[in-house]
Amino acid sequence: MARFLNHSYPGRKALLFVVEQSTVLAAACFGAAATAALAGGAARQDGVAPIPRVAAALAEGPMAAQQVLTQAFFSIGTAALLQLPAALPWALGATLVSAAALYVADLYDLRRAVADRTHGGRRTLVALLAVALCLGIVAAPGGIEARAAALGAALAAAVAVVSLRLALPAFVGPPRRLLVLGAGKRAHEMAMTLLREAEDRVEVAGFLPLPGAEGVVPVDRVLPAGGNIVEAAQRAKADWIVLAVEDPRDRVPAEDLAAARLAGITCFTPAMLSERLLRRIPVEGLRASEVAFSEGFRQSAFHRLVKRTIDVTAAGVGLVLAAPLLALAAAAIKLDSSGPLFYSQERIGLHGKPFRITKLRTMRVDAEASGAQWAQADDPRVTRVGKLLRKTRVDEIPQLVAVLKGDMSLVGPRPERPFFVEQLKAVIPWYAAREAVPPGVTGWAQLRYPYGASIEESKAKLEYDLYYIKNGSAFLDIAILFHTVRHVLTGRGAR
Repeated sequence: MARFLNHSYPGRKALLFVVEQSTVLAAACFGAAATAALAGGAARQDGVAPIPRVAAALAEGPMAAQQVLTQAFFSIGTAALLQLPAALPWALGATLVSAAALYVADLYDLRRAVADRTHGGRRTLVALLAVALCLGIVAAPGGIEARAAALGAALAAAVAVVSLRLALPAFVGPPRRLLVLGAGKRAHEMAMTLLREAEDRVEVAGFLPLPGAEGVVPVDRVLPAGGNIVEAAQRAKADWIVLAVEDPRDRVPAEDLAAARLAGITCFTPAMLSERLLRRIPVEGLRASEVAFSEGFRQSAFHRLVKRTIDVTAAGVGLVLAAPLLALAAAAIKLDSSGPLFYSQERIGLHGKPFRITKLRTMRVDAEASGAQWAQADDPRVTRVGKLLRKTRVDEIPQLVAVLKGDMSLVGPRPERPFFVEQLKAVIPWYAAREAVPPGVTGWAQLRYPYGASIEESKAKLEYDLYYIKNGSAFLDIAILFHTVRHVLTGRGAR
């Protein structure tokens, strides 16, 4: 995993994106220019196109065919060079659309990309069809050269993507091999979580039991005892070592871990590895010393200024642009059910300060007649129009007023109601840490975890919120806003 401005991301994922899109751009340039040259007749000699010339030469013998073929390649190449300026917009279009389509299909998640390859590349095929469709729609009103350039760019982009995806495992390299120190419940759960959720490719080389600790890991995954940790890691060909003790008070083999680090093997605690691979910070077992002495958790004046500037600018522009949509939503709410257009609730904000949040009403007026309740999947209290508003997140737009007032930010932990905050603080460690930053309309937890409608789900979302609080930056805010667009367009995480 690489880090940029405190934010962790798979370096191999970034490498795949850069190499793939550079290859697509080069291939699409050639494809668009060559097909435009052929369609425009620029590669003709004596009024005869290259392909008929080659076919006629084949009847004369191999030598004649080879000579004509060489001339045809030369003439097509020369004509294509002249067509490059006109072909470049089509190549750029193919590159941008392919990047967007692959991103929406989650094909820059390395686990999903490798899985898609083994299942026949169905997501890749859909993404490439989207490229061809978009270019075809744009080229349809144009002449024959424009349509040929669009076809050539789409075909060349498809060949480039498919070629790279076929070689994906070799290109991105083998999975990271982890040696887990510990064979108890916590070690096993941590390993399964990493295998299930890490965006980078990882595999467990084995579990090395700690002296005196009870093991629950299957016997065939436990490495034989003997020798020191460095030797065990070398035998298992491990890239990383992660320490997973059952109790923070258990003895830690610090000297052996130091020897492993000096031998060039990176060592992690579960919290460090989760932050790096899962981009969340586990709250169970998180000690105050780990927070006190760790990097991050910086709230510089410059960062606050940049964040506030982005908030005010984007919220102001967003409210103006969304005004017609809000008017349509208001009419639909009135036609669908009786009651007010908006609903307002008290929420907890920065440093525990309460404020009022306003949204478009999506539930019946009597939704909480019996008291505060968690939202549910397919909540029966939601109106017909409310389902659509929640799916498209249109009901969230009025919160931009709270952003302009400074009660909220565009990006941050979701503000919770006082009733639930008191409950959650009592049972979830570190829940109060969410109040260290302004609450947000969207956030890292909202992107990474679909919804928080129970204590356990709120605990899972808190782990992502802690990652954001620790590693927050303008870069991460912009990345979250960018990813939020995909979630809104695809309806992810709505309830």
